[in-house]
Amino acid sequence: MKERVAGVMMLLAGAVLSYLCIYRPLESAWNGKPEVSISLKGVFLVPVGLIGLLYLVLGPRVTAVLGTREEPKPAAYVLGIGFVALGIGLYFWLRSTLQAYGYDFQGRF
Repeated sequence: MKERVAGVMMLLAGAVLSYLCIYRPLESAWNGKPEVSISLKGVFLVPVGLIGLLYLVLGPRVTAVLGTREEPKPAAYVLGIGFVALGIGLYFWLRSTLQAYGYDFQGRF
């Protein structure tokens, strides 16, 4: 049961981060605001919602698939690398989309 609760919390955190760090900057760009800022850390952590979804769906079996913190299984490494790549890709997608709307980040991350 605690795995599902953790899954719900991570899913909610991912949803809140998605709204605050992806949707709101895009909405500001759509509305033509003079400045738009994005958070590298916030966008990078958005995939935590997908991890939460995994915990929610698998429940107690999540340890059989991913292992534990002390002894992670290969699937945990593969998913971890995939989610890191997804977070980085999401950030650069958002940044390039905002640059297409005319916002200049002047080489800053």
